[in-house]
Amino acid sequence: MDQSTVLQLLDSELKKIKDSCNVLTEFSDVKKSICELINESECKNQAFLKDTVGENEELSKEILALEKELSQLEKQCSKEASSLAMQQKIADDQAREMKMMDDIKAQYNNRLAKAHAKPSKKDLDLLEKCRKKLEAYAKLTGVDWDFDSCDKNTLSGYVRNATDTKMKIFNININGKSREEIVDEMWKVIKKYSKV
Repeated sequence: MDQSTVLQLLDSELKKIKDSCNVLTEFSDVKKSICELINESECKNQAFLKDTVGENEELSKEILALEKELSQLEKQCSKEASSLAMQQKIADDQAREMKMMDDIKAQYNNRLAKAHAKPSKKDLDLLEKCRKKLEAYAKLTGVDWDFDSCDKNTLSGYVRNATDTKMKIFNININGKSREEIVDEMWKVIKKYSKV
């Protein structure tokens, strides 16, 4: 190889080395730019992260406040539902009582109408017949009934003696007794006091 060829080769290699140095310098500049971009990006990310954490903390506080408010509203709704249920029960009870009152009033008016109705001739005849029988039994036995004091458990009245000079009040408990037992007890009262 001759000297001029070697020089050319060396020149060419030197040029390559210079080019490589230039590339390294450019690479170094690119690396520096990339590092700056990375640092800037990290700063932005940290600022964003800090803002996000702050926002998350605020949102967490708001969520807790909303959950507390929701809990209070649920309790209030529960109380109001109970109150509404109670009011509905009272309204139902009142409606039932009003219906019962209307039924009782209707029964009362029906009885009142019957009481004011003029009895038929047949009813009047039967009533007169019963009155005469009762008077006859009273004369025979000396027993006058106290219908105001009689009820389903007690027979009440008084017995006059044979001369109508004395009277004795009686009250006979008839609860749980047979008809025969009641009749026997009544005759004992009549016999005992009619001789006085």
